[in-house]
Amino acid sequence: MDKQLTDDKINGAVLVISISESRGIKKRNVEFAELREDFGIVNDAHAGKWHRQISLLAIEPMQKIKEKGLNVKFGDFAENIFPRIKGWNN
Repeated sequence: MDKQLTDDKINGAVLVISISESRGIKKRNVEFAELREDFGIVNDAHAGKWHRQISLLAIEPMQKIKEKGLNVKFGDFAENIFPRIKGWNN
């Protein structure tokens, strides 16, 4: 296993999970989601047997955009999961 993933200095959290029932619309936040292997998130428009089953976007890019004065929210980027992983780049 990758040393980076087993390092006890890494702490992380899933901040938000978002889904949409159809493509081309903003995703809505949900409290929990069912993930299926080789499929993605159940009830999300991008789930299925293809290359874009789940989309991750770290919180840091969104924070940078907000610092520039743009009003963005979770789900605006068509992401499914917003993780925060402390120590990832150390």
